[in-house]
Amino acid sequence: GCLRRGDDLPGFDLGRLLRLEGYVDLFDRACKGGDLRGCASYAMAQDMGQLIPRDHAAAVALARRSCEGGEAQGCIVLVEVGGSEVTADEKARAVSRFLPRCDAHDAVACRFVGWAHNWAIGVAKDEAAAASFYQRACDLDDTQACMNLGASYWNGEGVTKDLTRAVELFRRVCDDEMAQGCATLANAYAEGAGVPEDRSLALALWKKACAMGHAGACMESNGGSL
Repeated sequence: GCLRRGDDLPGFDLGRLLRLEGYVDLFDRACKGGDLRGCASYAMAQDMGQLIPRDHAAAVALARRSCEGGEAQGCIVLVEVGGSEVTADEKARAVSRFLPRCDAHDAVACRFVGWAHNWAIGVAKDEAAAASFYQRACDLDDTQACMNLGASYWNGEGVTKDLTRAVELFRRVCDDEMAQGCATLANAYAEGAGVPEDRSLALALWKKACAMGHAGACMESNGGSL
């Protein structure tokens, strides 16, 4: 079946970090110290109500500040948490702002532009362009972009469907300690998709992803589909 990308999580394995004691405070202190990526991460924590009281309005305002300050991660969070509160002009400005940043080898900027093309945010939907930008970001060692590129190959979106290439990318993401990569790689081994079927390895990978906080992997490792 089709694989959902991880780009509903803005960047590195933020969902996992936000569940760990200390990281939310770290992001808050980084933001107060002028780190706009820290502001983006803290905005996501505010909107999720993860270890701190939920404050949607404050989250949108903080993400907007991060985005307008030139942080691609902030723009991703802004669109995610802001929804209809983010205008079409804001989205288009964000894409135009980060195109030259991508050309200057900013991995997160490349991922943001790819994500925008994939979901028609500020630009026309273009899955081939999305995959191209994800490739550029992945080449710059952006783990989330590698995950998104793997999903493109798995689903045949913007590239020729290639399960073997997809699995290579998921393995790379798992090796980088991103739970979604390990869970997706486990699914591939369980299904024998792109790799020989190996239920024992699938179980081990589900357990690894579960230990990193992936709820679906925890269900599978407890016998969800074994």
